[in-house]
Amino acid sequence: MAEKTYIAGRRLKPEGGFTEGYVIIEGGTIAEAGSGRPPMPPTVSLPPEAVILPGFIDLQINGGFGTDLALDPQGIRPLSQRLPERGVTAFLPTIISSPINTYPDVLKACDLTSSKRGAQPLGLHLEGPFLNPVRRGAHEESYLCLPTLENLSRLIQPAKVRLISLAPELPGGMEAIGRIREAGILPGIAHSDASYEEAKQAFEAGIEYGVHLFSAMLPLLHRQPGLVGALLEKSSPRFGIIADGIHLHPMILRMIYACRGAEGITLVSDAAPPAGMTPGTYTLGSKEVMMDGKQVNLPDGTLAGSAIFMDDAVRNMVRLGVCDLASAAQMASLTPAKVLGIDNYKGKIAPGFDADLVILNRDLGVEMTIISGKIAYQKS
Repeated sequence: MAEKTYIAGRRLKPEGGFTEGYVIIEGGTIAEAGSGRPPMPPTVSLPPEAVILPGFIDLQINGGFGTDLALDPQGIRPLSQRLPERGVTAFLPTIISSPINTYPDVLKACDLTSSKRGAQPLGLHLEGPFLNPVRRGAHEESYLCLPTLENLSRLIQPAKVRLISLAPELPGGMEAIGRIREAGILPGIAHSDASYEEAKQAFEAGIEYGVHLFSAMLPLLHRQPGLVGALLEKSSPRFGIIADGIHLHPMILRMIYACRGAEGITLVSDAAPPAGMTPGTYTLGSKEVMMDGKQVNLPDGTLAGSAIFMDDAVRNMVRLGVCDLASAAQMASLTPAKVLGIDNYKGKIAPGFDADLVILNRDLGVEMTIISGKIAYQKS
């Protein structure tokens, strides 16, 4: 019989809000999540005022702690071992645009097996190379190409790829959405100059996720709402936001939340390789980037991913007055699980769900991370 672990404290309820209660873990899954006093003394001690949340799921992370996944796809494993420090229990390693002929070798080199007590890679997010050069952001323009059948065949590997983000207004873009879906991969929309009408057409074609709202998109205008306006409508696909206080002004974060709420939004880190490192010069794919401790930029000032992780995003949403902790936690766990279609076993503290948990202290810092019932990180 598997050993039981008892944890007691304020926990997030599946329906939202907090309750004083306990969690019983057995065999890597949650056996019971109750309110009130636990049936026996806790086997894991938590600090006063700690809160128990579902583990964070990051749908867009380009690297971190010095690892650049575009240059080193084998860096997934060491990255996964560090992410529990930031409350992340599962993630989509994200590969930015690369030369189209290199993708077969890159995908082959990606090791998605879970490392011991590391965050679980759930499949790759390929952000590009089917992006609009007009909205390329920090992506290398010479690597961008059209989503032809031949080019798509280099990327479509359902055993490894979970999400492919593209600009659907490109020639062949709408047809590519259907081919991606047919392969069992999620199609996302990113780095796009799509009009409102083109965006709605892409949604009808099968787009299931919007990547970093507002960033690398046609601006929201009162006569041209564009992709931003289309995604803000309640019937549209869920989308990610980078809550670092730099990509999006706090007022815009509050507006986005008022439009879609926690059900429609996922927090993403969009962490660049310098995240978690000291200020300095680093690489992002083929480009040199500078990190000053708060943001990551190309030499010309263009933002190139972020310097935050998921725990930073959760704290920022609360401290910037966007929403309460329960809603921020949902955007970091249950809503990403819904995007991936795994919300029947991840993203909630409920019986039968994976025992992936993050415990935050009174300052909303990560105190402990549990993955599959085992302590993957504990603050010293």
